[in-house]
Amino acid sequence: MCIRDSCEWTVDKVLVEKHDGKIYRVTPNALVWDDENYYLIAHDEDDDKIKYFRADKMRKVTATEEKGCPNSVFKDINPAEMSKNTFGMFGGKKKIVTLKCKDWLCGVIFDRFGNDIIVDKNKNGTFCVSVDIAVSGQFFGWVSSFGGDMTIKAPQSVAEEYKEHLKKTCEGIL
Repeated sequence: MCIRDSCEWTVDKVLVEKHDGKIYRVTPNALVWDDENYYLIAHDEDDDKIKYFRADKMRKVTATEEKGCPNSVFKDINPAEMSKNTFGMFGGKKKIVTLKCKDWLCGVIFDRFGNDIIVDKNKNGTFCVSVDIAVSGQFFGWVSSFGGDMTIKAPQSVAEEYKEHLKKTCEGIL
């Protein structure tokens, strides 16, 4: 299938083409509902990776006779589980991330990742969990929304990336 226009909003409230009207050649996998929007999960043939396209921002979609990618490309994709490790459907490099949280956040963690995850209880009113995350700016925003009651404990590279994200965010404040 081809998606001719993947669009985005301008400040003038106009929906315009992204990337100069680039044609995306994709193999669709699933349509999922997340945060009040439908997203197409598809394999982008040119970039050779899984991407998420917001359905209401897709234009000029056409079915093609081209053979898509093999089903094995989607073997690790579980649409029902996907919203647990992506934030706002912004993909990122998947990593196992250990979060250290104050006890009051257990409900938030269980709601997001399920209550079958392993919780390592600490004696100081905190716990740690290791979860599979698509690391992105939206993930960092989610962590920071808990005001220091949730921190990234490991891996160190993700903790450093988070610090850099916060630094850039603070630099952008007028």
